[in-house]
Amino acid sequence: MAKQRGRESNTGLVVTLVFFIILSVGLGVATYYGFAGQAALTTEKTTAVASDKDMKLQRDWYQFQAWTYRTYLGQTEGFDKALDAADKSATPTTVDTTLKVYRDQFDQNQGGKDSHGEFSDRAAVANLIKKVESTKYDVAVATDDKAAKTKTWSLQPRTMAWDKETKRPKFTYEDVYTGLLNLRAYFDQQVTAALRSKDEAETAKKTADEEKAKAQADYAKEIAAAAMKNTADLVGLQKTVEETQGKLKMANEATAAAVQAGDDKAKKVAEGVAAKEKLITELNAKIKDMRERFDLAAKRDTDVPPDGKPIPTDWKIVKMDRSGKEPFINLGRADNVRPPLTFSIHGRGPDGRPLPATKGTLEIINVTGDHSSQAQIVSVKDAMKDPILEGDFLYNPVFHPGAPQHIVIAGLIDMHGVKGQDDMQEFERLLQRQNAVVDGHVDLTDASIKGKLSSVTDLLILGDETGAKPEVTASIKQLKDEARSNGVRIVSARDFLESIGYRRP
Repeated sequence: MAKQRGRESNTGLVVTLVFFIILSVGLGVATYYGFAGQAALTTEKTTAVASDKDMKLQRDWYQFQAWTYRTYLGQTEGFDKALDAADKSATPTTVDTTLKVYRDQFDQNQGGKDSHGEFSDRAAVANLIKKVESTKYDVAVATDDKAAKTKTWSLQPRTMAWDKETKRPKFTYEDVYTGLLNLRAYFDQQVTAALRSKDEAETAKKTADEEKAKAQADYAKEIAAAAMKNTADLVGLQKTVEETQGKLKMANEATAAAVQAGDDKAKKVAEGVAAKEKLITELNAKIKDMRERFDLAAKRDTDVPPDGKPIPTDWKIVKMDRSGKEPFINLGRADNVRPPLTFSIHGRGPDGRPLPATKGTLEIINVTGDHSSQAQIVSVKDAMKDPILEGDFLYNPVFHPGAPQHIVIAGLIDMHGVKGQDDMQEFERLLQRQNAVVDGHVDLTDASIKGKLSSVTDLLILGDETGAKPEVTASIKQLKDEARSNGVRIVSARDFLESIGYRRP
């Protein structure tokens, strides 16, 4: 009986020990896995905190860029609002305050690392900000003058340099855009003003041209009328000339005033005025020539060849060479003499005045001084009865010391005695050698008038009209009428050639 109880007691102990061992093993395993999970959670927490910090750094970095670029655009509305008002545990801050902090850190650490961290685009952002803040813009700034009700424009440079006091750019893209719009308005205003000035200048030029044309027309009429007066009316003619000069002077002054009133476009008007002044100079030369002619007529110390101008008494043969064939005359370089200029030679009459009939001709071969030249005798009508002598007078109807004479030609020019042959081209070359300018001629092929005859023309030379077409005859008659109206001398080609010393077959 006693043995039976002992077995039961051992069985209970064994069961208890088994349960104890199982429980100890279970608690050990549970404890092991519990501590192992805690370490994993700690690691995850550390990783999460680091990731959160990195995300905040990235957020701050890109927020800094976005806020900075918005300040360049001039869009800073809402920068004074709280960023973290929802976070009850934090002290609220504003965009404006945060931007200033970020900007200070950025300016101080562009080459290093600050609270924003280090990002791969940091150098590119720094270069972009530097370029934006250093670029200059020339813009137009308008200033209103309320009293004068005008607007004054001035060009001023603009940059978006960062103001360290306000932590804002001094000017924004919005300011630059407004300035560029003003610049366009400024240039539009300048273009409008230039066009208006151009119109005013063209109007002034047209008015001046009309006034000058009227003055010249009046002058031409008065000169034509004066040319037909008798030498007894020289005093009246002198007065008319002076009055005409006064009118020309007034017209010139009016033109100058009109040009002065223009703007930079008045340069074109000035060119027109220069042309008019050149014409005035030519007209004044014409007046001087007419004065000389009337003075010669008043002194009555000259005779006039048929249809020619007076023979001057101060153009002479001053010395004969030993051969008697190459005399010296008192005209030279200063008198615009050059080879092969020719003169007809006229003897001295009993009263000391030139004889109208020519006794021979000479041609300049060498200019020896300002008022001296050597010539050669080209022809002598009668060497025995009427030889060439010292003191003989010289004559050339188109020669004028210091200024060319203006010629118009009408009709067929025969220089060689060949009937029906027109030597116009050779005749023009001859005139050029005589220091004369051909202003116009009648074209025998179509009867048109090439060039024109005006008050500045000195001579109308008439060629042969025999057998000419009616249209050619009409054109020649038109030039004759114009010559009479403008006081221009008319001479035949034959007489003209003889008067300049040309030997015609």
